[in-house]
Amino acid sequence: VYKQIFIINFVLLGVIFMKQIFIIIFFLFIGFHSKEQPFYRIKADYSIKTKQNNTAGSLTMGTVYYDLRYNKMVYNNKFPEKEIWITQDSLWVRDKNGKQEKKMSPDVNKINIFYLLLNNKLKDFGLSDRGFTFNKFVTKDTLTLLYFIPPENLKNQISSLILAYKNNIFYGIVLKNTKEELVSRQIFRKYKIVSGLAIPSEIVQQTYLPNKQAITQITNYKNIVINDFTNNNMYNYPIH
Repeated sequence: VYKQIFIINFVLLGVIFMKQIFIIIFFLFIGFHSKEQPFYRIKADYSIKTKQNNTAGSLTMGTVYYDLRYNKMVYNNKFPEKEIWITQDSLWVRDKNGKQEKKMSPDVNKINIFYLLLNNKLKDFGLSDRGFTFNKFVTKDTLTLLYFIPPENLKNQISSLILAYKNNIFYGIVLKNTKEELVSRQIFRKYKIVSGLAIPSEIVQQTYLPNKQAITQITNYKNIVINDFTNNNMYNYPIH
C-alpha cells in the first residue's frame, strides 16, 4: 500500500517545464513570500490519519523537522510507537532505539510540502523546475484548473496532471492514468500565516489502487515554526 503511494509521488516528481511560462505565471503568482526572506528551516507537530475504504485505519503523531541545507525530512514519531523516520535523496531510514533500518525509495523530498514552501514553489507544485507541458486552463465557479500533458517517458503511465486553484490560492493536484482514471488527488486547505508564509495546515491525499480501493491520508500540522534555531541535532539527524 505504502509502496503504491511512493510510486505515485515519484511520478509527480518526474516533470519538465513548459514554454508557456508567462501564462502559468499570470495565474500562479500569488506571492506567498518574498525571496528576500531567507526561509530555510521548518518544524511542526503533525498527525497522520490513514484509512483504506471501510477499515479502522491508523493514526501517527509526532514532530517533523526539515532543513533545506540537509534535505532531510525527519519524522520524530511519538505515537503509536516512538521511532524516527528519515527520508533523504533515495534513502528511507527507520531509527528505533538507535538501531537503523535502511531502504531505497524514490526521492520524494523535492515534492514534500516543506521543500515547496521554503522554495516558494507550492503555488505551482514545483512545475517551474520540472513540469509537464502546459495544455489548457478551465475556470469552474471559484476554481481555476490548469491541465498539463506528461513528457514522453511518462505517457504510457499517465494522461494528465491537473492543478487546481481556489480564489487564487493553490488548492490541489489530480493525477490520471492513460485510461483517464483517477490515480491520486491531493487537497491543500486551512491555510495559516506563519512568519509571513502561507502554509496549508491540512492536506488530504486520496490514492486509488488498481483494485478500485482507495487510501485516504489526512495530515494536519500545528505549532509550526519557521527558522527554528534550536533542535539542530534533529534537522541533521545522523544516518549511520
